[in-house]
Amino acid sequence: MHRFTGFIPFVLLATACGGAGTGKGVRTDVTTQMASAEGPISECYKTALTRSRRFAGDVVVSFRIEPKTGKFKEVRVAHSEINDAELQQCIIAEVGKLVLAKPQKTTVGIDTYPIRFSPSN
Repeated sequence: MHRFTGFIPFVLLATACGGAGTGKGVRTDVTTQMASAEGPISECYKTALTRSRRFAGDVVVSFRIEPKTGKFKEVRVAHSEINDAELQQCIIAEVGKLVLAKPQKTTVGIDTYPIRFSPSN
């Protein structure tokens, strides 16, 4: 689970990938790619906090990774403790930009990838 505290991502808490076709190398690659999106996702949260300083909690995303290209596709919010459609759409857009460093031969499915948000104050 990733934790976003205030506007700056906090420390990676754990590899949080649950899904089909995810060996250790794939999980590491997914985690690395998700970590690369921490800055943009943090900006999504920063913007959401302008709408409500009370937004906090987990947003769980799921996605599929295309074979051969490694592109993250079919990104969706599977569960959210933060009821903010704009934040959710922003997260979907940022995760949808990701590509595995080492694409796989088959589709990789990530059913749960939780991200935790909490304001710094």
